[in-house]
Amino acid sequence: MELTGHARGRIIYDERTRMHLDDVLSVVSGNATVYLGVADKGRYLLFHSPPDKGSKIAIVSEDTGRIITILDGSYGVPVGVKKVTRKMELKARDLLRDFLFARIKAKNSQSSGAA
Repeated sequence: MELTGHARGRIIYDERTRMHLDDVLSVVSGNATVYLGVADKGRYLLFHSPPDKGSKIAIVSEDTGRIITILDGSYGVPVGVKKVTRKMELKARDLLRDFLFARIKAKNSQSSGAA
């Protein structure tokens, strides 16, 4: 997964998230997100951002699969996209935790196998 130039600029210069860009890409491409819906050829995915102490919405192009932009979880979403609820935010946090634990476990098993 990649970021569009627009997304890179928004994230860096508009400070849409404090999360490192590589981490955002990893979380979104690793499916540690809650699906909110599609509008205007953009897939809205909710993810938890620990540095921001909250949720963010990644909009991913249906055509290219690239992240178009990142929005705050409280952003007013278009018709056809689910509005973020507290339950969804908790689910996104749980998905991130599970994603990170799986990565740690995989890394540890690789280390154990190499020894």
